[in-house]
Amino acid sequence: MKKKLMMLVVLGLAVVMVTGCGSKQDSLTKKALSSMDKMTSILASIKDKESAEKAVPKLEKVIEQMKTLKEEMDALELSEEEEQATEDKFKDRIEEVSEKMEKEMERLGEIPGVMEVLMPVFMGMGDM
Repeated sequence: MKKKLMMLVVLGLAVVMVTGCGSKQDSLTKKALSSMDKMTSILASIKDKESAEKAVPKLEKVIEQMKTLKEEMDALELSEEEEQATEDKFKDRIEEVSEKMEKEMERLGEIPGVMEVLMPVFMGMGDM
């Protein structure tokens, strides 16, 4: 249950962060996807509970960057059509990043103690 909840939070964030349109939005979308890549790389480095604990500050830093990007995206106040246009434009990249993240989350769910360490970090993303 915890693993699925955390996966939903992270993947939902990916979709929310990469919607919008225009050159400013395209730039923010690319930055958001880059942040998701960074997060996935950090998750890939986790091998046990101890490495998960060491990864927490790195994850928190990326999450803060993502929150800032989300605020910038929200400030653009784009229409649903504009959001859909960028989602369509970046569809393949969004799917690629989401699949990688999902695989890492599934892998981490199999390692004892890791989800208990990471859950509070990802729950802090819920307000994004």
